[in-house]
Amino acid sequence: MPGNKKTRSLLCAILLVLVLAPLSGLAKPEEAEKPVLNQEWALVVTAFDTSALPPSQAAQGELIIKELVNSFLRVQYHIRSPEELDFYRDYEQTRAVKAASSALAAKQKSRDDLLFRGDRSWKYRRDLRVMDADIVKLEEALRAAETESPLIEPRPVFTLIQQTPQPPEPGKEYSFCRTQKADAFLSGAVSEFHGRIHVSLKVYALYAQAYVYEDFVLFSPGDREPALSGLSLALGSLAAGAAPVQVAVRSEPPSASLTIDNSFAGTGGEFVLERFPGKFTVDAYSEGYQDASAELELNPGETAALYINLTPLLSKSAGIQSDEEGALVYLGALYVGKTPMDLEATPYTSQYVLVENSGGEQARVVFRDYEGIMSVRPQPVEIPESRSVNTLRRKFYGAFGRFWISLSLAVLITGVRNSYTSGYNFSGNMDLYDPAMNYDLASKISWGAMGFFLAESITRYVIYTASSERPPVELAR
Repeated sequence: MPGNKKTRSLLCAILLVLVLAPLSGLAKPEEAEKPVLNQEWALVVTAFDTSALPPSQAAQGELIIKELVNSFLRVQYHIRSPEELDFYRDYEQTRAVKAASSALAAKQKSRDDLLFRGDRSWKYRRDLRVMDADIVKLEEALRAAETESPLIEPRPVFTLIQQTPQPPEPGKEYSFCRTQKADAFLSGAVSEFHGRIHVSLKVYALYAQAYVYEDFVLFSPGDREPALSGLSLALGSLAAGAAPVQVAVRSEPPSASLTIDNSFAGTGGEFVLERFPGKFTVDAYSEGYQDASAELELNPGETAALYINLTPLLSKSAGIQSDEEGALVYLGALYVGKTPMDLEATPYTSQYVLVENSGGEQARVVFRDYEGIMSVRPQPVEIPESRSVNTLRRKFYGAFGRFWISLSLAVLITGVRNSYTSGYNFSGNMDLYDPAMNYDLASKISWGAMGFFLAESITRYVIYTASSERPPVELAR
């Protein structure tokens, strides 16, 4: 029946469309995510002008520059202002439009050149179709570059360029930043003004195309730290793009020492720390307590309170005894008493104990996490006679004495030889010739012996000094 066949064909077509429709949707390629540009914010510190400093203050000038540069080491990232984001967005869009326009113009020129290549008609038509398709794609890319706004990283990683080029001449600051691949540069001068130090600074920002910060400070050499603290804080805030965040720290016990990113920050109690936004680690440690560590991440404008309560270590008692009562006991290099005695052994640490009896005999023990009675037996340190310090000293003195004797003989024989040689040369008496030759040979032999004994003296001196500085040999216990 024709009607049934048409109905079945229609149903099959509908079913096929229903099955292939979702599959065709899955087959569509996902749109690639737009890349985020300018993910670093670089600052370059130019060479400071210190030519006006007297030579006596040159070292202090270098120290001032180093302290100012160190203010950037705590900055982790830079927060871009809306004006800065607009500048980089426009710059990247302009660069993208320029690149797309250049690519389109080059492809259009290649298409026009097809007319002059003299290819066969079939090859010309084939290449023309390919060129037209490429031009259509490049035109779409150009329209996208002109209409789409690029993504700029609002919080790029801060980078300090580790070089000190000379500052640019006036009017060439923008090209200098482009050449150095920097977003800003710091320049300054350190000079002397009637016995005081004058420091002037200025920072040029690429997005503003102008100097965005200028300041100076005048201080006496003894007031360097408080005078530079304000400049360091201002420079760090400028590099971070935000004011410092504050962390109120309280530690227990009050004697705990605190470090921030492995830099000493203070000792216990309660105080406020200033840091630039980002991640940082606070470590606390105190003798007799377990170390503690905390990692914080603060955004601009945030504050935090940190309370660190260190856990005390449970000490153990280690008894020390020896064959002789009253032997001296040293913990490291510190005298702590006489045997028998008890030592407080701190867990998780190694203890070095030296026991010395009245005869000068010693025993050395290193123990860790020990609890109980430890019996030690001091023993004499045996040094072979051939390598003893006294023997080496006597051998050095003997070699040194032989050197001086040989030197005296060499000088005496050389003097006699010179007398015979001069007499023969002036008088021409042949009777003086043989003695002159004999003393000449003797002089050479004596000087050779002197050189040998000198080498022996130096060698024995080196062996003697090295052996005298060598620690005593410890015997196995």
